[in-house]
Amino acid sequence: DGIRDRDVTGVQTCALPIWRALARVTDCSVYLVHHTKKHAGAMAGDPDASRGGGSIINTARVVSTLFTMTADDAASLGVDEDERHRYVRFDDAKANLTLITNKAKWFEKVGVNINNGRAGIPSDEIGVLSPWSPPSAFENITSSQVNLCLDRIRDGIPGENPSSPQFYTFSKTSLLRYVGTVVGEVLGVDANRAERITKTWRLNGLLAEE
Repeated sequence: DGIRDRDVTGVQTCALPIWRALARVTDCSVYLVHHTKKHAGAMAGDPDASRGGGSIINTARVVSTLFTMTADDAASLGVDEDERHRYVRFDDAKANLTLITNKAKWFEKVGVNINNGRAGIPSDEIGVLSPWSPPSAFENITSSQVNLCLDRIRDGIPGENPSSPQFYTFSKTSLLRYVGTVVGEVLGVDANRAERITKTWRLNGLLAEE
């Protein structure tokens, strides 16, 4: 009854109050799908990625973003550039009643045959999003390779004076001294994966700069 009394002319200006009233009257949740602004591909987890003014963000209790994997994401996760269109990321952007997480949930677009074919008519295939986990930075790397890499880092850069070697650093100012360079060489991985491994070792305290 409360909704029936409302003036529903000019839907653009009153849509949000109507949805809010509908949720309250019916005691249900309302899930709205909204466009993002142009060139918002790098705004995963940012509520301001929403197209238009801030009324939708201000009214909603929970806001999430869904974006196709960016080129930077693909490079850091080890996904081929030609395959990144198959993956999307889901991020929390706002939550009034719960804590949000800064960790993306990844999904892969897959086709599922629904087996409805008959009398020579082929079955239909529908697209669905299947949960997906990025490959580990340490995939196919053995413990002996890791130990060899850590030994190289400990011993420093070989030079003319073995008793006074230069040591590696987290800074990329000099690629010769950047620790990710030796990680890539010893483990046989590309620069993006080497950086992921280096960050992991730094975060867990295996590598520390003094």
